[in-house]
Amino acid sequence: MSAPEPAQRTRRVFFALWPGRRLAADLAAIARERGVRGRAIPGENLHLTLAFIGPVTDKRLRELQGIAGSVRAPAFDLLLDRIEHRPRQRMLWACADEIPPALAELVRDLNAGLAAAGFRVEERPFSAHVTLVRDCRCEAAPVLPAALAWQVSAFVLAASRLGAEGARYTVASRWKLAGGSPVTGR
Repeated sequence: MSAPEPAQRTRRVFFALWPGRRLAADLAAIARERGVRGRAIPGENLHLTLAFIGPVTDKRLRELQGIAGSVRAPAFDLLLDRIEHRPRQRMLWACADEIPPALAELVRDLNAGLAAAGFRVEERPFSAHVTLVRDCRCEAAPVLPAALAWQVSAFVLAASRLGAEGARYTVASRWKLAGGSPVTGR
C-alpha cells in the first residue's frame, strides 16, 4: 500500500483592481458617512473584483499567474460616479455608470483564459463596483459630490484569509497594463 499524498495547501483567490491609498481613503470615508450603518470594508481591503476564483492549490495558482501574464490590455481611466444602496443584498457600492472598453476587454480576456484552463467563470454580466459596506442599513445611499477618478494601470491576483475579525486581503501578484490616457471628468 502506498503512502497517502500530502495535503495540498489551498488559497482563496480572485482577480481585482486595487485602488491607491488616496482613492481607498476617499471610498472608505463614504462608508463612514452619517446615516450609513453596517460593516464598513477596511480601506486596505477595498477592491473591484474582476473574476472570483475561490480556493486553489499552489499548482492552480501558478496556472492563474500564467493566464494573467498572457493578458495584453491597455491602461484606462475609470470613473466611480454613483453610490448605490442594494437593500436586498444589504450592500453599499461605489459604481461606474460606464464601463470603459479597456475594462470590458480585461474582464473578457481574463474570463476567456480562465474558461480555457477549466476554471469556473461568472455567468452574470460584469458590474464595475467597489463594495463599501456589508450588512448595510441606511435610508438612502450617500450622494457622491463628484466622480472619483481612478487611473487603472495594473490588476492583481489577491488572496483572502478569513480570521476572527473578518476577511483580510493581500495582493499575491500584480500585472501592469499597457499605455494609458489622462483622466477626464464629465
